[in-house]
Amino acid sequence: MHEEIYNVRANNGNDMRKLFLVKNKSGGLSPYGEESEDIVKRWKVGNFYALDYRQARSPKHHRLVFGLAGLVTKHSAENNYWHGKPERQFIEAVQLTYDIEIEYIMDMNGEMHKKAKSISFENMDEKTFRGISDLVFKEVSRVLGLEESYLRENYEEIFEDTKVFLKESA
Repeated sequence: MHEEIYNVRANNGNDMRKLFLVKNKSGGLSPYGEESEDIVKRWKVGNFYALDYRQARSPKHHRLVFGLAGLVTKHSAENNYWHGKPERQFIEAVQLTYDIEIEYIMDMNGEMHKKAKSISFENMDEKTFRGISDLVFKEVSRVLGLEESYLRENYEEIFEDTKVFLKESA
């Protein structure tokens, strides 16, 4: 059985806190991550806590997408436009290119401009994020001149070879 991670807002009177809980094999919920552990440690035994929850996005999948973008921004040729740019900027460019998860904002002159929506855990569910990650795979393959199927099958080896690592911690 794999662990499920839940994004939770705990309501303790006027104090709303966000934390992550992981369902373990015995069916219990445990804090996931240092920040969540600190919040739960402050809870008093015997108190009741109201929880609103939803299944959280996969931290591993999130790191994968940023690792893929890092292949372009850190390991492409120095004359490549993306070389040295932040990974998030590459991901936002993919969103804008494919009109996926964008919004329109109006500037001071009344002109409308596209803006990529935030891909943070709080603002995007896993299904939507997977759509973006598929396009990131496609664009990373194109920019680096790789077959997309090759990248999908060999990204772990490519990360190792380029020293882009997927860290196990969230």
